[in-house]
Amino acid sequence: TRRSSDLLHGYRLDDKTTPATSTLELIFDQIEAGELKQMSLTQMVSKEDSESEIIGECPKPKSPQELRRRMAVLANCYLLGQLKFPQKAVLKDLVPRHFLRYVEYLLGEHVHGLKATNKDGECVATPDLSTVMAYDFQMRRYMVRYVNEGKSMVEAIAAVMADPAIKERYFIAPNVMAVMGSSSKQSSNHGDKDGGHRSRSPGGWQQQSKGWQRSEE
Repeated sequence: TRRSSDLLHGYRLDDKTTPATSTLELIFDQIEAGELKQMSLTQMVSKEDSESEIIGECPKPKSPQELRRRMAVLANCYLLGQLKFPQKAVLKDLVPRHFLRYVEYLLGEHVHGLKATNKDGECVATPDLSTVMAYDFQMRRYMVRYVNEGKSMVEAIAAVMADPAIKERYFIAPNVMAVMGSSSKQSSNHGDKDGGHRSRSPGGWQQQSKGWQRSEE
């Protein structure tokens, strides 16, 4: 209803974070059928977007602020779904703070703000937004799987944020590989300083990969 869209869990929604009717229908159909599906952030069309977008999709986020807004649209889809289907156990106890914690995790020091350091403590790389969004996509893929297996949305969100295997495979490993590739390129570009060769010992790479881990502790 319009009233539900205007006031959700005590705060008012604006057109930037209120899901478009087409977006809500997609989510509502999944909730009613009892089987959620993985969705891209480009499908999280807001009411504001729907005024200019014709094909039912929006551009990929190009900044942390845009990512935060797309996640707000996604969160509001499920929160409005909770109002429409209060009997659905999968959405029980779901409140905005569960999604806020997830977004702060993504954009905070443990993911987007993470820094890779070399053995001298110098920052050699930080994650780009595309890597963060790829990690988010995989976490939400597991969320959907867990929900369809019987977990509540609240439990699924907590589970993916705490899963070290998902983070290692879809975030840590790609970033370490990026650091190694960048260092290898720099070594090749400056190889004439040491006779065309620079040592890239396993110990050096180990220091770099540990840099990602130390920042989490």
